[in-house]
Amino acid sequence: MKTLRFHSCLLRVLLFSSLLVLDAAAQTSLQLTQLQLRYRVAKRATKLDDAKAAELKTIEASAMAAYGRGESGLVFRDLQRGLALLAGRAWTPDLAFATSLALEPAAVVCDAGKPLTVHLRQLYPASRDGAGKLTAHASLGRGGAAPNGKAQGGSARTLGTFPGVGGDLSKAPFSFPVSLGAVEAVAYQLTVEVRDGDRLVQRLSAPLFPVRDLDVKQVDTEARLAKVAGFEPVKTSIRYPFDFARVLNRGMLDPGPYDFTAGLARGETLLRAIEAGTDPFPAERGALFRHYFFAEAGEIMPYRVVVPKSYNGLKAMPLIVVLHGLGGTENTFMQQGNGALPRLAEERGFLVATPLGYRRNGGYGRPGGGPLGPLDPESARMVRLSEEDVLNVLKEVRANYRVDPDRIYLMGHSMGGGGTWIIGSRHAEIWAGLAPIAGGSASPSLLPLANLKQHHLPVYVVHGDADRTAPVETSRVMVAELKKLGVECEYHEIPGGTHGDVVGPAIPKIVEFFSQHARQRH
Repeated sequence: MKTLRFHSCLLRVLLFSSLLVLDAAAQTSLQLTQLQLRYRVAKRATKLDDAKAAELKTIEASAMAAYGRGESGLVFRDLQRGLALLAGRAWTPDLAFATSLALEPAAVVCDAGKPLTVHLRQLYPASRDGAGKLTAHASLGRGGAAPNGKAQGGSARTLGTFPGVGGDLSKAPFSFPVSLGAVEAVAYQLTVEVRDGDRLVQRLSAPLFPVRDLDVKQVDTEARLAKVAGFEPVKTSIRYPFDFARVLNRGMLDPGPYDFTAGLARGETLLRAIEAGTDPFPAERGALFRHYFFAEAGEIMPYRVVVPKSYNGLKAMPLIVVLHGLGGTENTFMQQGNGALPRLAEERGFLVATPLGYRRNGGYGRPGGGPLGPLDPESARMVRLSEEDVLNVLKEVRANYRVDPDRIYLMGHSMGGGGTWIIGSRHAEIWAGLAPIAGGSASPSLLPLANLKQHHLPVYVVHGDADRTAPVETSRVMVAELKKLGVECEYHEIPGGTHGDVVGPAIPKIVEFFSQHARQRH
């Protein structure tokens, strides 16, 4: 997250905003973004003597040079070296080797009835101390939370022990087969512990979605869909699990938790409905799953929409569009604050839409490049499509539901708080109110904030003064600029508030703020 002038010196050496996609694999992209964030937080919290500060400066210069050459693995290495120095750890050959390791299943969505090949590789060349062979211990456990927010507990199951892991995997990975056996089609974490005898060298994990006979199911589904005329939005949702699997297995997307069993069952229910000539969508209420085909991206994109029971299609309702933070998904705000937003939407009569924003680290159209110049083409494309996905979802919801055009609001947290500033100011004519929470990637010099004044757009800002992830100075500078422009702004700085704990308490206050504002027409 790029902060303001307050952090310009830090940004010169950290690369955080510009290193969004350096690898073809989306999982690597997200991991690199998250590693940058860890580094930034650690550096801000650590005081170094002159000698260590000079050493860190050399490491950062090496990272910048690696970025300039497009060598993402070496950027990983240098950021890990920097983290080690900040933590007071020696950068030994063993530590360099351990942090170089990466886990790659041959398929993220795999057939549970067939052996799965797993690869161990290195992100950058590094040789460990000692010449003995290592051992890989693989296990499978339920991963994360399901889209409904319920924990997916359960103990891990051992998949096997595989000896013979060499000390140099940079040229050829160490590969081994695992058999998953009888498992449900939900989100799992494949974990591999690399050991030197009894000593743990590194613990690695990767998402895994075992689904039996998915290809067969897809062929059958398409044959049935071909016999049904119309119902295109419903057909798109039916096709989503298959397209999601395609995108995952091509390395195009780092997945959030997804329940293939529920998704396929939902698709079957929808398919039977349209086969009977019934569109099931208009009657559905609650926190719903929806999808649309994003033509420019060539993918089916997910989003969530909350439709209160009181919605009847006769009276227009206000709409809140909500943007998640780095690493989140379209499901994040369905769960934050113990489900406060869906509950308040039902109580207060609001529609709510939560886009993915194309990728979990998409940036929502974040402006500008990094300290090395413009974003590389793939990064620039991701950032642009992230903003477009938000606007597409808004268009979808307005087409499918009766939305009050004078009461459309935008809010978000962290990366989504930055996205609220960005998309809110660029498209100020749409919104009736904005609410960025702990936003960190916005700068007055890069955004058309005068649009907020022109369209009389009020803003509700929340930030904790103990936020170590997105410094509170970011919001302070933005608010100062709004006051200078004469924009209506309520700023709530939470004493002792951290990056995440300000979200839940803020949601009811933001909904109340929105309920008091409508778009002022010129």
